[in-house]
Amino acid sequence: MGIPYFAYCGLLAALRPSQRIFTGDDSAGTARGAALLVQWPAPRLEVAQEGPIEASLIEGLAAYRAAWNNAIQ
Repeated sequence: MGIPYFAYCGLLAALRPSQRIFTGDDSAGTARGAALLVQWPAPRLEVAQEGPIEASLIEGLAAYRAAWNNAIQ
């Protein structure tokens, strides 16, 4: 997994502070996730995972997140 992938995961962790973010070793994870949504409630899927991922420290991100949440409320 390349740097952009981990940058995305760190950003996701920063934007979702109340949830732990993990990475998996399933190269078809996005497609598999979409397929599981079609079969909701989804069957239990076991995938090897790494993490939790540490949140990226980006100046101003928390304020941006708060403003965005206020705008959609």
